[in-house]
Amino acid sequence: MCPNSTTQRLASFGFWLKALEHFLIANMNTTSQNSWQNFQKYYVDFPSIELALDFSRMGLDQAFLTKMAKPMQKAFAAMKALEGGAIANPDERRMVGHYWLRNAAKAPNPQIRAEIEGTRKRIKAFAKAIHAGKVKGSGGKFKNILIIGIGGSALGPQFVSNALSNPNQDKVQAFFLDNTDPDGIQRVLQTIGKELSQTLAIVISKSGGTKETRNGMLEAKAAYEAIGLKFAKHAVAITGEGS
Repeated sequence: MCPNSTTQRLASFGFWLKALEHFLIANMNTTSQNSWQNFQKYYVDFPSIELALDFSRMGLDQAFLTKMAKPMQKAFAAMKALEGGAIANPDERRMVGHYWLRNAAKAPNPQIRAEIEGTRKRIKAFAKAIHAGKVKGSGGKFKNILIIGIGGSALGPQFVSNALSNPNQDKVQAFFLDNTDPDGIQRVLQTIGKELSQTLAIVISKSGGTKETRNGMLEAKAAYEAIGLKFAKHAVAITGEGS
């Protein structure tokens, strides 16, 4: 290769590299300015509930917000109706008010509020009895809980367990049977192993007839009975009234 040709190419490369550098600097300045303006416009803070939302990097513009104004108003109206006790499950003629569990005062009528508050008191009393060893298994104080459910019946407890658990402080360890995979069920039961006599099974089904949950319960029942334990002495159910 000719030295002059190499020099020319390097010079050409250096020119384009310098041009690219100038372009990037100019673009960064513009982008930085736009980002700050977008942040000021699309950052929303709700101090009363300690929540902040930053939409500045989502590519929103005023045209989109204007277009979505009516659909959002419709959504807010639907949410208000739902929170007020509107029927959300037409097949079962049920309301959907899990948020009332966080604040029973928002329940649509006194009866539901009383049911929520009463149930919460019973749950806390039962948990306290478990932790104190007043309610225990054949092998002594419960060390584990085995939650048997599917869908929201398992995902809710899993979320709470993963978010709040601390292995150094937890009074019980949580295990889950959340599907009908035979290998998965056996893996969980084998992990619990000899501590099954100190494991409380919690079977969760709103209707009381969920087939997948029933299958998991029967597998757990067989495991307890295989080592001479009475399943009913180590299990509780969470279900709807009258199920």
